[in-house]
Amino acid sequence: MRYSAFIIFILSTIAFASCGKLDYKKTGSGLVYKIFSDGKGDSVKTGDFIKFHIENKVNDSVYNTTFGKDPAYAQASGFGTKYDISELWTKMRKGDSVIVLQSLDTFLKKGVQLPPEIKKGDRLIVTIKLLDIFKTESATNADREKASLANLPAEKEAVKKYLDENKIEGVQETSSGAFVKIIEPGTGDLIDSGNYVSVRYRGSLLSGTVFESNMDSATISKGPLSFTINVDRMAKGFTDGIRLLRKGSVAKIYIPSSLAYGSTGNPPAIGPNEHLIFDIKIEDVQEKAPSPTPGSVPQPEK
Repeated sequence: MRYSAFIIFILSTIAFASCGKLDYKKTGSGLVYKIFSDGKGDSVKTGDFIKFHIENKVNDSVYNTTFGKDPAYAQASGFGTKYDISELWTKMRKGDSVIVLQSLDTFLKKGVQLPPEIKKGDRLIVTIKLLDIFKTESATNADREKASLANLPAEKEAVKKYLDENKIEGVQETSSGAFVKIIEPGTGDLIDSGNYVSVRYRGSLLSGTVFESNMDSATISKGPLSFTINVDRMAKGFTDGIRLLRKGSVAKIYIPSSLAYGSTGNPPAIGPNEHLIFDIKIEDVQEKAPSPTPGSVPQPEK
C-alpha cells in the first residue's frame, strides 16, 4: 500500500503517546491533538481548500480510511463544529500530519447520533496527512477529478468483480467507466446532451442497502427526478449511464465511486469510496427543458 510507511510511523507515535511521552495540546473545546511539522510548507488560511488523507480508528480498529484511496477535500472555513478537526486547519501547513484524540462520550453528550457499533467509552483516533492547499474551488475540483481518475481503473475492476460474482451478464460500459444492464430497451432516440429527462430511480450500495428512492411505494408520490443532461449537475456515472437509454427504458447502472461521490461520500447514507447501483426507469424524454409558465415565480427547493 502506498502509505504503509506513514501509517506505521503514526501507529508507533500513538503507542509512544500512550506511555505519556508525547506533548499533546488541547483546543478550547477540549480537542486533544499533536501536529507533526517541518515548518516549511505554506500555512492554511481561512477560506483555503485543502486536500488530505484521513484515517479514523475506534480504539484499536480502523473504522474508515482514505489512505491508498482517493484523498478527501474540505474548505478551511473556520466555521466548523467545535470539537472536530475544523478547529485545527489554520494551525497546519502543507505536508503536516496531525493525530487527534477524541472521546466519543463527548459526542454522545452533545446529542450526536453515532453508529450502533460505537459504544460509550470508546475513543476515536484521527490521523490526517495534509497533502495540498488550493486557493479556489475550481482548482480544487480540477485536482479532485484528477485524483479520482487515478483510482478509477482499480475501482472498475472492483465493480467488474461484483458483476462476475453475481453472474450479471449483458452489461455495457460507458465512455467514462460506469456499467449499464438494459432490462427493457424503450423506444425512440438515445438520450443526449441537452435532453430533459424524467427518471424514476432507486439508489443502493453494493451491499444492497437502499439510500434513496422515488420508485418505491413510500416515495412514489414524490414524482420523478427531472433534469437536463450535461447541464444540471449530477454524478458523472449516473448521467453517462442514462445516455445509453431511451424513453421507457428500464435499466441498472453500476457506478464506481470515482464517478459518484468519491472519497467524500454523501454522509450519512453513502460512505467514502462507495460503489453504487441505480435501478432506473426513464418516464419521459423531451428535447429540452420546458419553458416556465408565464407569470410563475420559481420557488426555492425545500
